[in-house]
Order: sequence, then structure tokens, then C-alpha cells
Amino acid sequence: MQKILVVDDEPWIQQLVEAMLEPLGVEVHVASDGVQGLELSRLHAYDLIISDVEMPRMDGFQMIDQLRREGCDAAIILFTGKATLQQALDARERYGIAGFISKPIVGRDQFLYQVQTALRTRQLERTRERPAASAPGPPAEPGAAAPEATPAAQFDVFRNSVLQVLAHELRTPLAIVKGYLPLIADGARGDASAAPEPMRRAIDRLQQIVDRALALLARPTPGPAAAAVVPVRPAALCERVAARLRPLAARREVEIECAPGEALPECRWDAEKIDAVLEELLINAIRAT
Repeated sequence: MQKILVVDDEPWIQQLVEAMLEPLGVEVHVASDGVQGLELSRLHAYDLIISDVEMPRMDGFQMIDQLRREGCDAAIILFTGKATLQQALDARERYGIAGFISKPIVGRDQFLYQVQTALRTRQLERTRERPAASAPGPPAEPGAAAPEATPAAQFDVFRNSVLQVLAHELRTPLAIVKGYLPLIADGARGDASAAPEPMRRAIDRLQQIVDRALALLARPTPGPAAAAVVPVRPAALCERVAARLRPLAARREVEIECAPGEALPECRWDAEKIDAVLEELLINAIRAT
């Protein structure tokens, strides 16, 4: 089970975030300031840390700086207000911050979308950084030619290269531009106040492309193994895919509803492939609506 640490000095924010994270089925811990956040981070390997910036005893930046010095590789999302947004943006490159959430939290779907994206990206990066296990067998003869890479190994190298570009070269500038939009909107005057909205839509679209590519790269490396045909309940499959895409649909003001299908018989399918097909169909439907 993935673990998330929420660091905020306001109890009602802690309770609100815990309630919002409940549908994700993750383990949530809370801390009231940076000192307590550090103590918990030394005891648990968190996948994501969601932290406020302005807190007593130790603020969010001080905590993050110490976490990175100690080798903590958790993804980090910061709560920001107008007073701290510029500092958060400046700290993004230094600390590898995954995203920003403005206070007060007003969009549940947007919040969950950011959290799920950060968790998925961190999982992919950890998988890429994990050293591959050595293949069993006798040691190679001195001077022997290296064995030719298999198609699966070649694909793995390609996937890791693309992952690095998507996760860093594209995601980082997109998040920075999105972070600056509140500052632009706040300083806009007259008719110019609508200018950030087209930018936001375009950036959101690019973000969706990156996130979908990351999700594709997360799938197992193709190989000669037979398809994993397992029993699948159609109603559960539809609800699972719909739940995954509801945050995306909400951003386009589209609702996804699953009609009762409990009477449908259980089927034997390649669960991964049918999941991917249904996801693609729903994404196309959301775009066309």
C-alpha cells in the first residue's frame, strides 16, 4: 500500500485532506509541523509528502531541504498561497517538487488528479532507478563478445529514455508555467483577465499527453509470455476505469456514469488489454463530448 504524509499545522486541513484521499486506498499519516514531519519520514518510506509552507517550529522549505539531504526520494506537493507561491516556484528545481495546490482547496477532482499523477510518476521513477537483477548462468568467458540485446531489453532501454524526458524535460516546465498562472491572473487588468484561461487549457492538454504516455510506459515490458487471461467482472472493470478517468472528465465538465451491470456474466479476458481498450474508448468519448 502506498503511503502519504500530510504536513499542516491546521487540524481541519489535515482532516479534509485525509477525507479526500480516502477513495485512493492509501495509508495516510499526518504531522503538525516540519519537525514532526521529519520524525515520521525517518520512520516510514513515504511515496508522497503533501506539505504546507508556513508552519511553526520548522517551515515546509526547511523540512524539505533536510529530507532531501537525508536521501528522501518521496514526491512532494506543496500547499501554496499568494505569499508563498513565488518561493515555491523558485524551490521547484532545487527540491524536485511534483506540484502545487492552492489554499483554500476548492477542487477535489483536481486535487486527486495531482496526487495520482505524483504517485504514478514516483512509482515509475523508482522502477527505472532499481538495478536489474543479474541473469542466472555461468560467468562469461574473458574476451567473449557481449550477448546481443533481446527485443525486450532494447524496448526497456527505449522506455527508460523516454520516461526520463517525459518525467523531467516536459513535466517540470509545464508545472512551472502552471504555477505562474495565478500570479499572471492576479496582476491582469480589464480584458486581459481572460488571457490566462487559453493558456491553462493548452497546458492541461499537454499535461494529459505526458500523463498518458507515463501510464503507457508503466505497463510491463512486452515479451514472449502468454497473455494473462483471468476471470474479469465487466461491471467492476467498467467502474474501475471510470473512477480513474473521472478527474479528467470533470475538467471538461463531463460526467461518467456506469449503468448497473451486475447481471453480466464473468468473462475470461486479458485484463490488462481490455482495461487499456476501455480506457482509450472513454478518453475518446470525453474528448468528443
